[in-house]
Amino acid sequence: MLRVIRSTVQGLGIDADLEDEFSAAAEAGFLLRESRSTDNALTIELRSYTDPTGQNRFVVLYTDPTEVDWQDTDDYTEARNQYEEGVREAEKGAAFDVDEDGNEKPLFETTDVRGVAGYEEGSEESGDATALLLVAEWATTQLVEAQRVFDEKTRARQIAYARAVDNFGRGGNAALARRVGKSEPTVKDIADRGRALLVSVNLYEDNAGQVYLQRDGADHYWYLGVVTNDMYGRFAGDAAGWIGGDWEPSEDDGQRRHDGEPHEGLVRVGSWSAGEGVKVARKLNDDIEAGAGGQLYLGVNEDPEV
Repeated sequence: MLRVIRSTVQGLGIDADLEDEFSAAAEAGFLLRESRSTDNALTIELRSYTDPTGQNRFVVLYTDPTEVDWQDTDDYTEARNQYEEGVREAEKGAAFDVDEDGNEKPLFETTDVRGVAGYEEGSEESGDATALLLVAEWATTQLVEAQRVFDEKTRARQIAYARAVDNFGRGGNAALARRVGKSEPTVKDIADRGRALLVSVNLYEDNAGQVYLQRDGADHYWYLGVVTNDMYGRFAGDAAGWIGGDWEPSEDDGQRRHDGEPHEGLVRVGSWSAGEGVKVARKLNDDIEAGAGGQLYLGVNEDPEV
C-alpha cells in the first residue's frame, strides 16, 4: 500500500487505477531512508521518484500486513521530524535541473517541509492534520487489538475456572477462591460462564457416511442424513447456531430425532464448543476418524490429493 505524506500530492487516497503506477514509480525511485519494526513485520521506505505525470515527488512506501500506520514510532513529532530530515537530506544530494530559460528549478514543485525550495505556505499544517488523523487511526487499531486479546484471555480464564472447580469436586469454588484471592460468588460466576463455553455439540457418522448431531447431556440425538456438497464445512455454523438458539434440527426440515444415546455403529468424529471451536477426532495413528461424509461436513480433508 502506498502512503503519500504530502498534503499537496493526492493526500492518502491514491486512486485505485493509479496505485500500481505510483507503486512502480516508487519502486524505481531513489531510496532515501529505510526503517523496520523490531519483528521486521513493517518496512518503511522514504523515496524520491518521478510520478506518472512527470513531477518529482517524495513518498513513504510501506509494507505492513496489519495496515496499522505509515509510522515507525507512535510519537507523531518524532515521525514528522524523521520525515522532514529525510526530505532535506534528499535536497542536499540531488542534482539540480533548469527550466527553458536556464534558471535552476527547485527539486520539488511544492513541498510541505519548511526550509526546502518549493515549500508551499500552509501545506505542513494540512499535512499535520492528516498525519494526526493517522495517529488516531493507529491508536484505535491498537485499542481494537487490545480488546480482542482481552476477550480471548477472558474466555480462557472462564474455561480454566470451570475445569479447575469441576475437577476439584466438592469445595472447588472455595478452594479456587482462596487461591486466586476472589470471593466464592465471583469464582462461581466465572466458572459458570466457562461451563457455558464448554457446552459442545458432538458429531457422529455411520459407515454409510451419514451424519448425526447430539448436544452435551441430551437424552436424544438427531439424524441429519447424507452430506451433500452444499453442506461443506457447515458443522461449525450449525453447532454454533444450535447452541446460540439461531438454528436447531427439526423433523419439519427433514432431520429425524432418535431417543437415547447414539446407537452402536456410530462413530464420534468431531465436536464444537464456543470456547474451543471445532475439534476433529483422530485415531491412535493420528488419522482423521471421519469418513467422506463427516469430512465434508467438518470441512476437512484427510488426503489433500482427493
